[in-house]
Amino acid sequence: MSNFTQASAETEKRDSDKHLFGRTNFNGAKYLCRGRWPECHPAPIVRGVEYLSYVQGKPNNGPGPGNCGRVSCSNNAAIWWCNDNASSKTLNGFGSIADGAEYINNKCTRWGWQNGGYRSFVSGQVFHSTKWNVIVRKDKC
Repeated sequence: MSNFTQASAETEKRDSDKHLFGRTNFNGAKYLCRGRWPECHPAPIVRGVEYLSYVQGKPNNGPGPGNCGRVSCSNNAAIWWCNDNASSKTLNGFGSIADGAEYINNKCTRWGWQNGGYRSFVSGQVFHSTKWNVIVRKDKC
């Protein structure tokens, strides 16, 4: 098998393992950058988004508002989701949370100096119209 054919087969296998649903639309959503959330580096968030696209099941949070659960954390960079409904909330899949985290990464990443190097940073929160939100922040993990 050629390298191209093998790489193509591996990509097809990887993509078939993903649990794909329609993308969750955050276009025009209210979002906040930085604010009360400490900043982390965006690269682990990108890996968290990829990880969440493979997680099976439907995330559920109890009644809110502000009932939050952490769904991904690596290299001190975390993805949380929160239910702001007065009753329990179940999402279609973890990919919905990944879409929110990706939206924050795209809208809120900034560049600055740290320890003598110029680096990227991100933190923020995006609010979905159906009363739930996603937070990207620095966290201990």
